[in-house]
Amino acid sequence: MAEILLQTKLFAPPLRPLAIARPHLIHKLNTGLNGKLTLVSAPAGFGKTTLVSSWLRQCERPFVWLSLDEDDNDLMRFFTYVAAAVQQIQGVSKTLQSLLQATQPMPFKSLATALINDCLTASIPFALTLDDYHVITETAVHEAISFLLDNLPPQLHLVITSRTDPLLPLSRLRARGQMTELRTDDLRFTAQEAADFLQQVMGLKLSAEQVSALGSRTEGWIAGLQMASLSMQGLQSEVDITTFVTDFTGSHRYIFDYLTDEVLTQRPSGTRDFLLQTAVLDRFCASLCEAVTGMNNSQTLLSQLDDANLFIVPLDDQRRWYRYHHLFADLLRQRLKQQDQFTLSQLHLRASHWFQQNGFMPETVQHALAAQAYEQACDLIMVVAPEMLNKGNYADLYKWIEALPDYFKADHSDISIYYAWVLFLMGEIEDAFQQVERIIERPFANLSVITNGRLAALRAYKSHLSQDPHSTQQLALEALQHLGDSDDFFRMRTLILAGHAKLMLGDATGTEDYRHAIQLGQRLNNPFGVFVGTSYLTRILFDTGQRREALFACQRAIEWCESRQELETPLISYAYTELGRLHYEANELEKAERYLHQGLTLSESLGPLAWSNATAKLYLAGLQHIHGDDETAVQTLTDLVETIREANLPEVVVYLELEKMDMLLRIGDVAGAERLIASLNLTASQLQLSDSEKAAGNLIYCRFLVAQNKMRQAITILDQLEEILSVRQWHKLLVHLHLLQACAFKGLGDEKTAVSHLTEAVELAAAENWQRAFLDEVGDFADLLPAVRSAVPAFVDTLKTALGFKQPKPVAITNQLPDPLSEREIEVLSMLATHLSGPEIADHLHISLNTFKTHTKNIYSKLGVKRRNTAVARAQQLGLL
Repeated sequence: MAEILLQTKLFAPPLRPLAIARPHLIHKLNTGLNGKLTLVSAPAGFGKTTLVSSWLRQCERPFVWLSLDEDDNDLMRFFTYVAAAVQQIQGVSKTLQSLLQATQPMPFKSLATALINDCLTASIPFALTLDDYHVITETAVHEAISFLLDNLPPQLHLVITSRTDPLLPLSRLRARGQMTELRTDDLRFTAQEAADFLQQVMGLKLSAEQVSALGSRTEGWIAGLQMASLSMQGLQSEVDITTFVTDFTGSHRYIFDYLTDEVLTQRPSGTRDFLLQTAVLDRFCASLCEAVTGMNNSQTLLSQLDDANLFIVPLDDQRRWYRYHHLFADLLRQRLKQQDQFTLSQLHLRASHWFQQNGFMPETVQHALAAQAYEQACDLIMVVAPEMLNKGNYADLYKWIEALPDYFKADHSDISIYYAWVLFLMGEIEDAFQQVERIIERPFANLSVITNGRLAALRAYKSHLSQDPHSTQQLALEALQHLGDSDDFFRMRTLILAGHAKLMLGDATGTEDYRHAIQLGQRLNNPFGVFVGTSYLTRILFDTGQRREALFACQRAIEWCESRQELETPLISYAYTELGRLHYEANELEKAERYLHQGLTLSESLGPLAWSNATAKLYLAGLQHIHGDDETAVQTLTDLVETIREANLPEVVVYLELEKMDMLLRIGDVAGAERLIASLNLTASQLQLSDSEKAAGNLIYCRFLVAQNKMRQAITILDQLEEILSVRQWHKLLVHLHLLQACAFKGLGDEKTAVSHLTEAVELAAAENWQRAFLDEVGDFADLLPAVRSAVPAFVDTLKTALGFKQPKPVAITNQLPDPLSEREIEVLSMLATHLSGPEIADHLHISLNTFKTHTKNIYSKLGVKRRNTAVARAQQLGLL
């Protein structure tokens, strides 16, 4: 069940009909709209919210409102509500809302970046108000707002009300004249405002001296004046009023204790009971109050409290939902705690039941936990946990399970498993490892088949994080045998784990696991499954030499996203980045640059550690070099290395440093490459044993050895790598390997062996048009190309042209066939080179199956073949593919 947003958080409190006008403050606030931030900061009860609400309603600039509470310290929840608020403004994009659908917590900078980009498309300038910001204690939220202020779009003005100064760059904003501030001294009621409030708003008949005395003793504190007024409403005689005013002295704390007690005790007993019992609620409406208190006159009581200004705040214009003033609510809850636990539990249970009946599942669970009804809370958590995990709402799930007693978490197997999962997903890796060990050490009796499957999936994830692909694969297979079809979250995660383990072990059958994960993601309407599954799938297809099929996989993922009209989701960056990479390798540079920039722009919201972000930067550096901007290319890679280094990912840092060294070799800075490899303190022995994550780095190291004329050392490593790459069918890397072998043997004067290896390289590369492997190679091989032209003439001629060879006018391919292929037949032929079935090809090309069969028959006839694989081979020989 999807989480329901509490819409009343997005309403500014309605104005009181007799609110005190404060034109001098309104003028100052209007002037501040030219800056970035308006900060209204003062202790509780100084009218911050009332003033800002009044100002914005008479301001010409549109505004949106968000009332904050302690739950908004969850970064994802905070931005979920911010996204809902800004969507009220015409033209604001929905990138942030799409990003929040991800199934993993996002870094604050990614979320803030998405918000900034969304607001840039707003059709008009507007103000965003964050009310009660003092409840925010989470550093990530402070950092997100600081980043927002540093990069504030011109359409947006930020308004913050807070009891304390927020942890934001206030000094810098103040020094630059970009902030307007209203402080305690600004908000204090003047003598005239205090008189107007006491006499006109509160309806008291006081003398000028009495008004002056109250104003002086409260120091213009509006809440103090309000509480004093409420206490005096029960006084009948002039003597009693005079005595009250005379005795009204003391600190703010005394005022809180004295006046709230006086106000509360002077209410009728039925009203007092209503106030105390509804204090368990953060927000309430009449029907909820009736369910909790059993009082069928709740609507009347709410109206009476509203009319009496009894610290009750309307949350919408219809006055359906209310909350208590925070200070008053604190008092009520403190008094309520003095009652017995059974009474308190009953109130929370009634609230939980009402929220469940009305579809508010988070509040349902929260009140069940507050009632200490742990069995009921457990049942509720089990119902909502799969959906919460699928939607990426880890924080609330973590908070709820954490609220359960330790013995309860230990005794319930499914809760224990969910707890470990959410610890992993929240980044609490060490705690998660310990939780998994506790589960393993405490055997549960009579576990269901599905629970055993979930436990195996959990252990597989632990093995994955421990970089143990053998154990990961074994446990993932065990999990998949036990998990039911309806256990989508666990199956999708486990399929990706299984596929990744196979990739690490060089097993190309991982493609089927990724395809299943993609299908599950589509069924769940979950972009994470679709695009992460697609990214892993295309990596396998890429490595095994199936570039065209990888292209189709990316295009299908994008088409799925188009059908859902969610092309702004940041997760689509995985597909765009892959498309850019695949076009780059085919030397289709314009397409590559376009897709890489699309991928990079969308991936910024995912953070710099996202695979799509790092890969886009890596390949854009290659394009920068091709365009002649070597300095920028090296700087791009340097910045990328430092970003990953800050994340404490040493193995990735080493690989990226090797990529940077490769770039230095390309631009001819061999000395710089030598210094870099020396700083890494790597030796050949450290890089000889390869897995799928290190193979590319090994080849770069061999390229460095060739550049240093250490040919035999390079050949030794390359021979060892060849066996590994051949067994695993990593054709793309084999192209690089044979090319390096050709360069090394040529350097030793053995041109015969060099030509043999170069022939293998061009034959492997021609099938999928891997041009950049040759064009980016710094080794000496180019003058050997004429010797290998007969193997794949069209492909070698293309390379020679790109490398600047002068060559004869090519013979038209169509002249090599008695009956040339039509454009449509060539298009069908290219699809025959993929894994797609006939019906799938027909569907992709939007033609009937009979039409497809007719095209296929004509192709076979013109090529002089009878089978599909023979047709593909013949077409490659002719240079048609």
